[in-house]
Amino acid sequence: MYVVSIGMTDDEIIRLVWNMLILKKRFENEPYSLSYDEIETLREYDEYQDQKLS
Repeated sequence: MYVVSIGMTDDEIIRLVWNMLILKKRFENEPYSLSYDEIETLREYDEYQDQKLS
């Protein structure tokens, strides 16, 4: 599963970022409420952000 893909529209990227913020907030408040896929999505997004910054 890839979090960001080539050819995403601006609206898709904005929606993705907002969804990641919501997931991160849920993880901070109730980490056990997230599904395995949601946690994996957060992990992949964090890895993507780390690669982008380096």
